[in-house]
This record gives sequence, C-alpha cells and structure tokens, in this order.
Amino acid sequence: MAELKGQKKDMLASALAHGRVLSLSQGRVRLGFSPQDGMFRRQVERAQKDAEAALSKVLGAPAGLVLEAVQANDVEAAPSLAEEETERTRVREERAVRDSREHPNVLAAMRLLGAVVESIKVLEEEQVDEFAPAPEEGDDGGPDDA
Repeated sequence: MAELKGQKKDMLASALAHGRVLSLSQGRVRLGFSPQDGMFRRQVERAQKDAEAALSKVLGAPAGLVLEAVQANDVEAAPSLAEEETERTRVREERAVRDSREHPNVLAAMRLLGAVVESIKVLEEEQVDEFAPAPEEGDDGGPDDA
C-alpha cells in the first residue's frame, strides 16, 4: 500500500486494502472481494496493471494479480486490511468510552451533580508515532511504577 501511496495512487491503495489475501505464491497474488466490496474490486480491475507493478516491486519479482469473489463471512479468507483497521478503531473507541465513563473525575462529578452520562463520542483519531516502539503484550503504555 505504501508503494502505491508513494506514487500518489491512494484510491488504488484503498481499493486493494479491501481485498482479502487468499494466497500468495511465486508470481501470483490472489485477492478476494466480498459482494459489499464490489466497488473496490472494480477499481482494482481498472488499475490492475498499476497494482501488479506495485506488487512486483514489493515482492522483488513479477507478480500477477487474480481477483476472486468471496463471501463476507468466509472464515478461510484472512480479513482485509480495511476490516482489520475497522476492528482496531471499534476496539479503541469502545475502550475510550469505557475509560471515560469509569474515570474517577467523571464518577465524582456524576455523584456531586446527580447526573448521568448520556453519550460519549470519540472525536479524534488515534495518534500513531511511526518511530515509537510497539507496546509489549500487557503494556498499557503508561509510565512505569518502579
């Protein structure tokens, strides 16, 4: 995807992100698109030569791209990059809402005012530092207590 974005082909990169990798073999990449992602499949079909050129560059060898239909609930097909990103966003927003509702200051204000939190909306995107090390399993990213 980064290869295509570097070439200013963001729409193609986005369309490819909706495809599920079915197989990756020497000289061939099989991507599956669910019926809901038909628009993205058509975008990839229209720019297939560009997609194959980017794949060939990334893989270091000529690569063909085969597009196939899959069902949305197909468990054999790995989730697409877009599906993974949607899931990460959903989990992050659920955590932010839960943490907000359970924050001691919010709970104190609710008790003091006799109020209830009706809704919480996450407004900002998660900020990712490209150069920060990935957090380890169980690490909440907070300062050490040592």
